[in-house]
Amino acid sequence: MNIQEIALPVTEYINEVAQKSMIFLHHTAGGHRPDAVINGWKNDRDHNGNPIRVATSFVIGGISTTTSDTAYDGKIVRCFPEGKWAYHLGIGGAILNKKSIGIELCNYGPLTFQPGRGFVNYINTIVPEAQVVELPVLFRGYKYYHKYTDRQLGSLNQLLHHLCSQYSINRNMGLKASLATNAANPAAAFGINTNALNAAGGIWTHTNVRQDKSDCSPQPSLISLLKSL
Repeated sequence: MNIQEIALPVTEYINEVAQKSMIFLHHTAGGHRPDAVINGWKNDRDHNGNPIRVATSFVIGGISTTTSDTAYDGKIVRCFPEGKWAYHLGIGGAILNKKSIGIELCNYGPLTFQPGRGFVNYINTIVPEAQVVELPVLFRGYKYYHKYTDRQLGSLNQLLHHLCSQYSINRNMGLKASLATNAANPAAAFGINTNALNAAGGIWTHTNVRQDKSDCSPQPSLISLLKSL
């Protein structure tokens, strides 16, 4: 597994080591390049001009929706040491964020179909049909989502195994256990979960703690990966 480093300034994350027991999966709601995501974090500021310490440890690149460029597809980039932390959940205060490692997949998220145009993301640009997945059921109000790529999921699989081993995170807890409980309706495993909110260990996704988020969506390929961990 190859991990590239694009380091954020220390002012962009909390420079202290915290015990890790959880991993949270996200998607970026943006384009295919991890470096662009990280540069956005590097340059964001609050209303007083101070750095905003919002980031995840890892970003995994995807495929361009405009040029179909695959140069970044599946590339893993680390922007600060995963033992350190930043506010990547927008909930739970310091505790939930400190205990967890965040992983972002470069992906636009939910899509709508517009006759005559095709599949459109939230910034009103077109996503090619080959990069679209139709979910079996509506999830957070949408049936169509930007598809996580095979290379992204392959890299994610490697990274999850690595992190679970390194930090003794129980990969059978979290989404994998919830998927087993919700075998007839896997999308239900991606809903709000009190175990996630209470900082129980394991692998989770942002939608397990935020009703207003759609990352990550219950795509069959991602579900298969989680079940196989």
